[in-house]
Amino acid sequence: ELFGDGADLETYLADAGPNSYNILADRRRKALKQRHEEEDAFNRELKVKGYENSQDLIDVTEVDKLELLAKNPNYAMFFQGSGTQPTAGPRGKIGRGKVRRGVRRTRRRVISAEAAKKLGEANLLFTQGEAQYPRAIELLTEVIRLIPNEPDAYATLGTIYSELKNDKKALDFLMISAHLEPGNKEKWNNLAEMSIRLNNPRQALYCLGQALRLDPDDHDNRWDQARLYVDIGEPKRALEQFQNLRERIPDNPEVAVELAKMHYQMGNPDLAEKTLDELMAAHPSRADATLVNILA
Repeated sequence: ELFGDGADLETYLADAGPNSYNILADRRRKALKQRHEEEDAFNRELKVKGYENSQDLIDVTEVDKLELLAKNPNYAMFFQGSGTQPTAGPRGKIGRGKVRRGVRRTRRRVISAEAAKKLGEANLLFTQGEAQYPRAIELLTEVIRLIPNEPDAYATLGTIYSELKNDKKALDFLMISAHLEPGNKEKWNNLAEMSIRLNNPRQALYCLGQALRLDPDDHDNRWDQARLYVDIGEPKRALEQFQNLRERIPDNPEVAVELAKMHYQMGNPDLAEKTLDELMAAHPSRADATLVNILA
C-alpha cells in the first residue's frame, strides 16, 4: 500500500536512494495517522448514533426476516435453505428514496483474505436481486465484525436497506461509511439528498458542508445550502451563502434576486435596492414589476 501498484520493497528502496528509509518511515507515519483518523471518525459516529461500540451496531443489523417475508415470498427459499427461522427485528421508518445500484468500488485497503472474500461475495449477492439480500446482509455483518472501520461494508448495507425502503436505517449506515471515507464528495451529496427526503434539513446542511470542503467552487452546493437555511428560518446564514455566490458569480441574475430578498428580509432595504439596481443595470431585460415587488 505504501509503494504503489506493482512495486515491492526492494525496488522502492533502490529507486529512492540514500534517503529511502527516512522516506519510507515518513510514509508509514502518515499512513498510520490516516488510519487513526479514520478510526476516530468511526468511533465518533458510533457515539452520535447512540452505540457504545461496534458490537452494539452489529446487534441492530440483524435483518427483519418477517418483514422481508411479507414483502417477497421468495425469501422463504432462503430461510429454508439456511436452516434458520424468521425472527422479528428492529423496524425502521419506510421511505421512497433509492440509492443507485451497482457493485461497490473498493479502495486500496489492507484487509484480511477472509474479510475480502466475504465482502466480495456480499457485493455479488447484492447484484443478484432481492432474494439474495438476507444472505448479503449476514455476510456484511460478519465483515464488520472482522473490520469495524471498513467503509464499503457499511455502504453496501446502506444501499441494500435503501432498496428495502428502509431509508432511516440506510442513512445511518451510509453516514458511517461517509465518515470512514470523508474524501468522497459524491457520498456526501447523496446523503444530503437522502436527508432532505427524510425531512432532516440540518443533517442535509451538514452533509453539504462536508461536500463543499472538498469542492469550494461548487455553486450548486452553496445555492442548496442557502435555500435550506431559508427553509429552516435562518436568514442570516442564508444571506451569507447568497453573498458568497454573488461574489463568485456576479453576473447570475437569480443569485442577485435572492440576495436582494434576503437583504430586505433582514431589514436592509438600502442594500436590497442597491443589489437590484446593479442587476437591472447589468440585465436591463430583468427590469420588470417582479423586481419592484421585492421591495414592496
